[in-house]
Amino acid sequence: MYLKQHTKVPDAPGRITFKKKGGSTYVLYETGRVYNAERQFNVPKRAIIGKLVDPSDRTLMLPNENYLKLFPEALQDPPEQPPSWRSKQHTKVPDVHGRITFKKKGGSTYVLFETGRVYNAERQYNVPQRTIIGKLVDPSDRTLMLPNENYLKLFPEAPQDPPEEPPSWRSSTVHVGAFIALSAVIRECRLRGLLEASFGADAAGVILDLAVCRIVTEENAAAVWPDYAWCHPLFTGNMRMLNEDALPEFLSRLLDVTIAGFLDDCSRARDHRERIWISCDLTNGLAMAGELELAESVSVLNRQNVLSLSPALASDSAGQPLFYKILPRTVPGLGRLRYLIDRIEEHGCHSAGVVLYRGSVSRDTIEYLDQKDIPFLLMMQGHRESVSSLIEANRGTFETKRATRIGTAGVHGVTVRGKLFPGESEERSFHLFFDPSQTAAERAEFNRLLDRMAELLRRHEGIDLMFAEPWTRWFTCRYAEENGRKRFLSAEEKQDAIQRELELCGYSCIVSSEAMTAAEAWSLCRGHDAFRGFLRDVSWDSLDSLPGYSAVLPETLIFIDFIALILQSRFRSLLEKQVQDPKARRRALTVPEAVRELERIEMTRQDENRWLPGGAMTKTQQEILRALGLSPEDAFSEMQRLAAALL
Repeated sequence: MYLKQHTKVPDAPGRITFKKKGGSTYVLYETGRVYNAERQFNVPKRAIIGKLVDPSDRTLMLPNENYLKLFPEALQDPPEQPPSWRSKQHTKVPDVHGRITFKKKGGSTYVLFETGRVYNAERQYNVPQRTIIGKLVDPSDRTLMLPNENYLKLFPEAPQDPPEEPPSWRSSTVHVGAFIALSAVIRECRLRGLLEASFGADAAGVILDLAVCRIVTEENAAAVWPDYAWCHPLFTGNMRMLNEDALPEFLSRLLDVTIAGFLDDCSRARDHRERIWISCDLTNGLAMAGELELAESVSVLNRQNVLSLSPALASDSAGQPLFYKILPRTVPGLGRLRYLIDRIEEHGCHSAGVVLYRGSVSRDTIEYLDQKDIPFLLMMQGHRESVSSLIEANRGTFETKRATRIGTAGVHGVTVRGKLFPGESEERSFHLFFDPSQTAAERAEFNRLLDRMAELLRRHEGIDLMFAEPWTRWFTCRYAEENGRKRFLSAEEKQDAIQRELELCGYSCIVSSEAMTAAEAWSLCRGHDAFRGFLRDVSWDSLDSLPGYSAVLPETLIFIDFIALILQSRFRSLLEKQVQDPKARRRALTVPEAVRELERIEMTRQDENRWLPGGAMTKTQQEILRALGLSPEDAFSEMQRLAAALL
């Protein structure tokens, strides 16, 4: 076991040797020699007493137990650090007229102080005696220096509190783990080359920075950009940090025509014979994922503060994003879907399916998809009226069976046949799912909702007020009629309705137009989870609240989110392959958990602007990097490259 305390390599000439093994260099001490009569020479006996802190520096090591046995007096008191030739604090060059000179050597400029003069009788003049008292911080500025011990001896009255160091343009601690991992994903997807072909090298770097910022922070990239750029490496040339005021101007210059060209380049690279799946929602922007209802007909909802844009994502069967289209929300659901199908055909997609996961789906929409022979998937929560009766009829038949378990997801699924609308001649496949881990979360959320509703009802007792849905769904409200007006008295929970809702927690349903198994339907829809999360966040709907972003189109930040989604989807697929390893730490093999774990890998700025790793990587971090095809040595090499770029 090696101690955490550094110590000097013993100064024992002829008895210290070094042996390199793997990525470490070990220090061996010769304890003695044994004469070999057969070979007629002494054979040295050596013991490992430690390993070097830095393989390039053979003066400092991490000792082990052998060192303590052989040098018992060495670590009684911590060894003093070797005296530094300079202080870590800046100070002004002394204002002593005629006694300060400067001498340049190598890449540094040293400050010399004249301590006196000695008369040289042979040459008949005084020879100045000078000593180095420091070196300039910046060779072009002769007012600020780094002092050494000679300065403290010659100027003991110097101020104890030196002037503050000049402000740094970057934090002294940089988080590099997520950057290294996502850089590997970018190289695998060849994303930078596609971006540079459409936008140029500088703009491609900024776009990648914003996309990675979106993944790491899980927030609006434009809003958190200054804080992110301060403590993270960047993809721009020389890691140039884009000014906060310059970011809106850059985003406003990303033309819609250029973005469309990039999307065309992405779609050309795919296999046009493979079926693509299009994720879209037909809602007005107020419904959440899974809140999908069936209706005979759907009218346009005219509400204020409704988003005017609705992105639709096209992805392959593995869930990897290919391109997207932006639809107007003011158009009814069926018209929006027709517009989408027409735009998709422009990309040469002759085999496409549609995934609908929120909003209201009318009978006309389903008939249109059947007429165009377009397969579809409808994703609905278990408590929706359209599927709750089917779940109740099949509850208890598949939730605990090993045969119905889907892969490593921990979800159980079964397929039954049924009709979407009354009077339909064709039956659809209803895939019912039960997620035990989601059950507890949904029940806790539902109970919190009931508590808030009950508290609000208690506050309004004795007030002339009538409650409607959703209050009357869970509570029986009592009123007193006085002078033709109803005064609210009290409310009582509807136990049967609440129990039914709690029993449906954890259930969901996917309706497919084509015959497939529950596992196939789950796999197809799971690839769209990340996109649904981006839509739910809607990071681009609050641009007006950010100063300077009035000229930035929402379509531009939707494009940034799309780039982030490409990286996130590929990252997730690589992590899922690693999950198949029975020894894998599955908790950390999701994208959010992996990013948070990798963010703990840091580099810190040391003396002379050197950047060094903040510590060794954990097993979890190594496992995440291994899923991306990176070894700890590869990560260390990437840190060295970043250290050179950060200088």
